[in-house]
Formats: sequence, C-alpha cells, structure tokens
Amino acid sequence: MQQHDFIKSFWIMTVIGLTTSVVVSAKPALISLTPEGEKLEAHYSKMLEDLKKEIVFLVPKVDGNVKANFTEQLTALRKVPPITKNVKDHIAKTVREVTLKCDPGNPAFVEKQKEVLLSARAVFKNSEVFLSDERHYEKMAKFAFLSHATPNRLAEFAQKGEEERALIGDLLNDDELVAQVMILGGAGDYGQAMRNYRAIQKATKRSHGGFFQIWALAASLQYAHKHYVYPGIPTEESLLKYYLNYLKAYDEGVLDPAFSKLGGTGWNYRFVFPDVYTLEDIEWIRKVMRNYRPDHMRREYRWRYCRIVRSDIPYCSRIMPARPDLNLSRIQDFFLEGGVCGPRAFVGQISGYAFGIPSRRAPSPGHGAMAHWTPDGWTTVLGPHFYFCSHIDGMKPMEFLLLSQAQEDPEGFKQVLMCEWLGRALGEAAPSNHGSGGGFWQLLGFYKKQAIVEDEKIKDIGTTGEELAESNVSSETEEVEQIEIPEEFREVTVAEDGTVTIPVAACKSPKNGEKIRFMESVDGGMQAHYGIIGQRPELLAYTVEIPKAGKYEFRAHVCTVTVDRKALLRVNRRTLLDVDIPYTKADWMDTEPVELDLKKGRNRIGYTHYTPNKGVSIKHFTLKPVKMVVTTSGLSASSAGTGQNEIANTIGVRMVRIGPGSWMRGSTTGPGDERPAHRVKLTKGFYMGVTEVTQEQWESVMPDNPSRFKGAARPVENVVVADCVEFCKLLTQKERAEGKLPEGAEYRLPTEAEWEYACRAGSEAKYGFGDSDTDLADYAWFSKNSVRTQPVGKKKANGWGLFDMHGNVWEWCSDWKGSYTADEAEDPTGAPSGPSYGHRVFRGGSWGSTAAHCRSAARNGCGTSNSRLSGLGFRLVRTLSTQ
Repeated sequence: MQQHDFIKSFWIMTVIGLTTSVVVSAKPALISLTPEGEKLEAHYSKMLEDLKKEIVFLVPKVDGNVKANFTEQLTALRKVPPITKNVKDHIAKTVREVTLKCDPGNPAFVEKQKEVLLSARAVFKNSEVFLSDERHYEKMAKFAFLSHATPNRLAEFAQKGEEERALIGDLLNDDELVAQVMILGGAGDYGQAMRNYRAIQKATKRSHGGFFQIWALAASLQYAHKHYVYPGIPTEESLLKYYLNYLKAYDEGVLDPAFSKLGGTGWNYRFVFPDVYTLEDIEWIRKVMRNYRPDHMRREYRWRYCRIVRSDIPYCSRIMPARPDLNLSRIQDFFLEGGVCGPRAFVGQISGYAFGIPSRRAPSPGHGAMAHWTPDGWTTVLGPHFYFCSHIDGMKPMEFLLLSQAQEDPEGFKQVLMCEWLGRALGEAAPSNHGSGGGFWQLLGFYKKQAIVEDEKIKDIGTTGEELAESNVSSETEEVEQIEIPEEFREVTVAEDGTVTIPVAACKSPKNGEKIRFMESVDGGMQAHYGIIGQRPELLAYTVEIPKAGKYEFRAHVCTVTVDRKALLRVNRRTLLDVDIPYTKADWMDTEPVELDLKKGRNRIGYTHYTPNKGVSIKHFTLKPVKMVVTTSGLSASSAGTGQNEIANTIGVRMVRIGPGSWMRGSTTGPGDERPAHRVKLTKGFYMGVTEVTQEQWESVMPDNPSRFKGAARPVENVVVADCVEFCKLLTQKERAEGKLPEGAEYRLPTEAEWEYACRAGSEAKYGFGDSDTDLADYAWFSKNSVRTQPVGKKKANGWGLFDMHGNVWEWCSDWKGSYTADEAEDPTGAPSGPSYGHRVFRGGSWGSTAAHCRSAARNGCGTSNSRLSGLGFRLVRTLSTQ
C-alpha cells in the first residue's frame, strides 16, 4: 500500500492526540430484565459460550518459526526510532515540536510495516485451509453476532413480546443472514435493525434479492435507532419511506448510474441514506441539480454533485436564517448567502446523498468537512486527509479508510473478519497504534486488510478541494470545456400571436467562459448558467428579427436558488432596463414582464448581471406583443361588501368594522409557540384595513417606497415596525388636520389578538375559510403559486370581507412576542418589551411561505431593526371614535 503524503504542517498539530492514543470501548452496562428476559438471556449466553468453545477448538496450528518471525517483526516495529517535526497549529497560529513514533507520519515506521506485512503473509499461507472454510466462517459469524449484540441486550429486546422474540429468532436461525449482517458491519441495536429490514421486505418484493436486498439490509443496520430523521416516527416507518423514495428515483433514472454497482461486500450501502436530512430536502436538492446545475451531475466522481458547494455556497460568515420570512429549511437557507465550513459540508453531503452516493461527515478539530465514495475509493472533500480527521461514522478515520479499501475484496475480507473473530474468542486485545499493538490474530486481521489493499492495487486517492476548506480561491486552474450546440437549439421562433422565443443558446457566440456556462438540460435542449464565480460580468448578445414594430413584454425563463437578483438588459445600444429575477426555489419560472420598445427588423438585445451577482440558470427569453393595457384602481366596491360597517379614508384605505367578541386563540397541535390554546376576549371593536397597505397608499404619506417588488397595487414591504408606526402617526396627524378623523380615533398596528380574531372571522378551523390545504390557493398567494408579492385583493376574502389575511406578505403586529398561558385573556397586548423579548410579532404568511405558515394560528417574529424583508408588510387598524 502506497501511503498518501499525510504530513502537512498546517494540520498535524491538531490531531496528534488522535494518532497516538488507543480508544478502548467500554463494556455496555447490563440492563434489568423480566423473569422471561432472564431465561432468554441464559439461552443466548449458552449459545454464545458453546460457539466460543467450538471456535477455540478450531484454532489452526501455525508453524512455530512463521509465528515467531511475525512476532519478532512486530517487536521491531514497536522499536522504530521516533522523529520530531515542527508543525503549525492552524487554530492557535503557533508552531511547536511534536514527536511521531508508531505513526504513518514516521517514514521508518512505514518502511518497517512493510516487513511486518511480509511476515503476516507467511501466517496467512500457513492458515489458508482454515481461513478458506465457509463452514467455519458462518459459525464464527454467529459467535461474533452474539458477542457484539450481547445476550443481555438481545434478551431486553426479545422480552417485549412475541413479535420481537420472533425477529431475533428468525435472525439466529438463518446462518446465511447472520453472516451477511456481520460482513456488512453489524448494528447498534439488532432488534431494531431486524424491524427495519422486515418492514422494507414486506413493502417491496425487490428487496428480497440482488443489490436491492444488500441495500435494504445495510441501511437497516446503519440506522438501528429509535427514530430516524423524523422525531416521533418509528425508525422502520421513516426508513421505509426513504427506501421507497430512492427506489422510485432509481426506476426513474434519477439516481447516479453507479448506484447499483457500489461493489465490494455491500458495506458502502450503509451510507447511501442521509444521517439527518429530510426527504423534503433530498427532493429539493435533486431538483436543484437537475434544473439549476445539471452539469455538476456529469463531472468526474471526486466533484460529482458536491461541486455545487464550490459554485454556489461561498465561504463566508453570515446570520442564520438569512431570510426568516421565507421559512426555508437549513439547506435552502445555505444557498442564499453561503456559510462557513459546516454549512458547506452539509450541502456537499446532501448533494451526494440525494443521488445515492455514499457520504459521511469528516470533521477535524475546528473544521467541518465531508467524505464520499468514488469508484476509485473514498476521498475527503473540503477538508484535510482522513489522517487528520476526528472520526468518520464513529470510527477512527484511518481505520475507516482501510476498512473501505479492504471490503472491496469480499472473499479476502471474510478472512479479515475470521482473524478478528478468532482473536475475540481468544480474548485478545484489539489492534492499536496503526497495527503496532494488539493480539496475534487481531493483528493478523489488520494486516490482512493491508494485504488486500496491496494485492488489489488499491490507491489512497487523497483529498478533494482541501485548499477550499476555508476559502473561495483554488490554486487549481480549471480548464473551461466547450460543448457543441446543435443548430436546432439556437433557432429563434415566432408564434401565431407574434410572440418571439429566443433560446438562450441563440446568442452571438455561445462559448463557455468564466461566468457563463452552456449545458444540456436534463429534460432535453440547452440551458445556460450565469454563475457567481468570476470578477467581470459577461454578456449574452442577441440579434432578433422583429416582425412588427411596437411594445413587447420581455420575459426570461429562469431557475434560481437565491434571492435579490437583478439582470440588466441593453436594447438597441441605448436603452438600459433592470429585470427582477424571482426566487424560484429551483423550479423553472418566467420573470415579471419588462416592456420594450422594439423596431421592425433587426434589434439587438444584451443580457447580463450586475456584480457581485448570484447564480441563475436560463433556458430562453420571450418577447410578446403588447396588445392592450388593462389598469385597475383597486378593488371593486362590491368585492368586500358595502354599507355602514365599511369606511374609506383619505388615502383610499377601505376598512371594515370588527365588533367585540371572544374565541380560542392558538392551537392544540401546532408548534410550541402556538400552545396552549386559550380563550381570548376582545371588549372593544375596531376598524381593520380590507387589504394590506399598498405602495400607492404608502407613498401618499411617506417620502420613500422601500419595497423590493414595485407596483402601486402591491403591498408595501421591506418595512420595519418603526416605519409602520411612523406611517400611522403621520396619517393620524394628516386626517386630524383635515378634519377627516372622528374625535378620539387614531391609526395603529393591530395587536396580535386583534389580528388572529379578524383572520379567523368566526372560524376555529386551520384557516379563516376552513381546514383544506387544497383550497388555500383560492385565498392566498404563497409558495405554491407565487414567487413575489401580488396586487392586493385578487384572491377570495374571508367571512368578514378581509383579503390576503393568508399569504402575500406577513403583517406586523404591535406586540412583542411572548409565550401563551392557559389562562383566559382580555384585550391582551403581548409580552412586555425589554431585552428578554427580542422579537416583534408578524402574522399570516407570505408569498414565500408554506401552507403551514399561513395558518390562522401560525406565529412568527424577528428583531425590530434588521427585519427589512420582501415578504413583510402591514395592515392598518383604526380605533373607534369612542375609544
């Protein structure tokens, strides 16, 4: 085995304790058993002892000279002279001297270990008959199972009932299955592992054979815990969902082509499912890769999928979550602004997991990184070599690497295990200090692994992207690969209605550069990606023949995973226009139309992005003739009802009168901040705005419009509480000065209680209109039907004539966010202000929210000064004149 050049002064000091210490696992504490459990324990213990006696009896006779030579070589290995090195501590930024003896960083140790391996090969040859006997292997595998599981813990599981006893019995009665369980690495809880395995086998016939069976068993062993990813759901149920999801993805050709050919013993299948990431995140990452960056799916395996970290997750410090109003998962949030080593490693991991590439965390002191499988072996990514990691899947990193290499030879690996199990039966110490310490047979198991690596010519492929561990700059020069684009994907077309469609590849020079990359789309055709890497903007230049002069609506068909982007259009060399790029969450969507004046015949259109920019993928552009312009002046008078209970103020805000009343606030099943549900009584009526305050209404009072999504009829957003309070104050002063405001009345924000009361409109259902998530789209703009704010009042009103109480924008309330109590409350105004309550409440969900966050009871909040969000606005309340 050729050793990787491990010793890099930047890293070694932080791991010196790991490379010189011996980890001894403590014996598990005994569990109290029922009388029935004690009988089972005695039965399993007798089985273990009988097997141990048989195995000890089978110990092969090793030639005395061969054994002595191996022992002598080990003694010499322990006596190699130590070396000293000056190394730099990358955390403390200091240099100190360290001593290395029995360590891969010591060249003398490495050379001497080759001689030890030669002497071990003589022992293997001397024991060949024993190590090749399949009958011995299955018997020893059962012994290894019982000793690892322990009779006490097996009995603790089996005593729970007939079903549990049968699961353990089925396993113990199937020698072939026991042997497979052990070659795949065993489990922490064998009872739970069998539960997992049987649930998968019951659900799908394919899991009974071929690689599907190996995959089902390996995953069942890896995640033998009480819960898997989803708290409160039994592991077997969660794991089955993952298996069926991946099975469907495999059938649809979504998983990596290598998924069915991970090879070796099947051990790699332990690591194809994520350790903590939800199926929702897995599905989303698949969409990101397939829509947004399909080129990363075709790279060589070191960077396949995980290249998304280098291209789209810049190394930086940031506040999390970056956009609380969007209610994103952690993985989605990482794409907004990037992150330090941990977030980058998480994204790299899940990008491989989503396509069935075995992956693990690879932390080192002070740094988060990852490791993943390739056809040439495992590699660490965005961090140091295995040698410097703290652990991989709970194992010493170098042991993990050697194990991953040795299991590529299933027959040879069986002999590894037989040596280890024989040593265990004889009570030998496990290998330690990189093969310099341990019992005779245990050490033979260690050197059998090294013999496999040498015989199979398995290489240590080292690190991937180590220089990017805490940096965005790589010393590697990336060769920009050009692709040939068929003419059919460059053809500009004109529809019967005059709409011109311009494929992104129809530009003047479709060449790949630093920022712009052309690539094949997963569903056919071509797309281009305008990336965040690079300093200088690049231009997509088009010459388009327009059949008729006039106004045209320009749209770009785009896919994005970040927010707050703008493109720049240059039309016929003189007109510059901004194009808002929507946050599409990795779906394909059109931008909002931008109106262009185009002449008949040849027109030149240039498309680029401001720097610094964020990534966007583009398929095509459209130019649609503007035939007519329809304008509205707001809601029709009949849309919310008319009469004496409705008023309109001087700036056009229509308001409906809400009478006093009581209801049950909060929920019994929602998140903790919504509980406990409790009765609230409002003793005073008030007027509430029929819609959220629009930008036109805002501009009639305030000097500046801070909104990101401009439009007179759209709700004002990007406002903080202080802005809203100032608006209410100025509007109150204005109408009082004009004599338009009744005595004692004033404008203000609603209390949180007033807001929920009005939202429910007498309903105690999930939403103001009922419990149906399907019907939500009729009442709300949210993540399923919008990527930006929309003009107010275009959806159905609730029972009291209020529009957009669900979705469009979150709405500020006047309260500080506090905890509910079970006590009945009268006219509550929230928690007291102060340092212990850092968040103001906002309610209702926004255009980027899930259905769950649009519920009447759903609460949210954030700080008062750093909360300018494009999904956060407000609604007016006016007190009655008698208040």
